[in-house]
Amino acid sequence: MRPSTLITLLSAASAAVAQTVYLAGDSTMATGGTGGATQDPFPLLISLIDIYDTGWGYYLSNYLSLPVVNNAVAGRSARSYTREGRFTTIANNLKKGDYVVIEFGHNDGGSLKPTDNGRTDCSPSGTNQAVTCQTTYNGVSETVQTFYTYLVNAAKLFQSKGATVIISTATPNNPWETGTFAYSGNRFVTYDQQAAQAVGAVLVDHGQACANVFKSLGAGATDAFFPNDHTHTSPAGAQTVAKAFVTSLQGTSSNLKNYVKNVAKTLAKEKKKKKEEEHLRLVPLITSPPRILPVLYANISILAHSFHYKFYFYLNILLGNPLGGLKLSNSFDM
Repeated sequence: MRPSTLITLLSAASAAVAQTVYLAGDSTMATGGTGGATQDPFPLLISLIDIYDTGWGYYLSNYLSLPVVNNAVAGRSARSYTREGRFTTIANNLKKGDYVVIEFGHNDGGSLKPTDNGRTDCSPSGTNQAVTCQTTYNGVSETVQTFYTYLVNAAKLFQSKGATVIISTATPNNPWETGTFAYSGNRFVTYDQQAAQAVGAVLVDHGQACANVFKSLGAGATDAFFPNDHTHTSPAGAQTVAKAFVTSLQGTSSNLKNYVKNVAKTLAKEKKKKKEEEHLRLVPLITSPPRILPVLYANISILAHSFHYKFYFYLNILLGNPLGGLKLSNSFDM
């Protein structure tokens, strides 16, 4: 084999190995749900307690054969994600052939006046998405752009790194909340469509895909997916939402669909894993009473995290700080 041929093959293999899926979004996608973080201290137990919410990005790796890096953060909009430099951070880690899924919309609405929350985008003027708004946030003057512009800028940045961009519409709030099914894409769905078209990105209508699933499941099953509010899903709900994303992805032209795992096998593995996790939770209670305390502590910690992160923080200190240094988080948003 010629050296040049070998180098070409090695380069191709390296590029294939380097492929990673990056996620950018809010708490409906984030691993920590409303907890504000992308990682959680109890990744095993969050799937056991359905009053704890988590985002669908946590489960996406169950359906893809590529590694998934979840950079979604609670409380963020396309604007605040941009201002905090999070799109740039993702871009700095990208390699040619990587994928980036962008999904925002839950925190982008509202008004810049009388008080700017730091997340609201500038509204377009008719069809003019190039307009900007001037505001002051946290004592700093800021030029605010439209939702469309933030997405287009991020997508172009990722594409310049050789990544493939997928723009995904936001997950819906519980469409059965009133007792009667109701869902229609809001203005951000239109902006998603326009941004995807502008940069040549694939659009995944995740919101519609989820709505279709929720409608088929009915009010009771869907309500159970939203234990705390009408926006954030339980682990079971997050798994359903992740599967809906993959289902919608498979109907697009994106090459990412070539890395979707066998869904039937994945669901079988998830069912088996859930039984094993239930066994792990019950064994300490049955076989060794002294081992009950760690289990109770873990469950209490999760409950505290779900309702208020500060309580979670002080409980850790009260019990002797067994988890090490936890930081307080003031963000408990979407």
